[in-house]
Amino acid sequence: MYDYTHRLPAGTVVLLKNANKRLMIVGYQRYALGEPEKIYDYAGVYFPEGFLAPDKIALFDHDQIDRIIFMGLQSGEQIAYGEALAQAIRENQEKIAQEDAPNPDEVDDTPEGNV
Repeated sequence: MYDYTHRLPAGTVVLLKNANKRLMIVGYQRYALGEPEKIYDYAGVYFPEGFLAPDKIALFDHDQIDRIIFMGLQSGEQIAYGEALAQAIRENQEKIAQEDAPNPDEVDDTPEGNV
């Protein structure tokens, strides 16, 4: 799993695998309309064009990045934001894992229930 503490800063320009158009990172932890169950690591816009329209925002995961062309500004503020984001993601993942875990009061432990 990707370590969100060390995510790329906003303004970073990347090239995705099997792509020929560069993207500039403009956001984090986004999902596509109608698909809230899949959260992407990054939101990006075409570089050098920038924001063109809401339907021209690319959503992608860290493992889709082939090359970093330019690294965005790294500052104390950006690092603190990355740490806060990583903590929020960890807490959310823990909450989801707890919700998905079977409730011991609802488990059928009779021999017939295990067939």
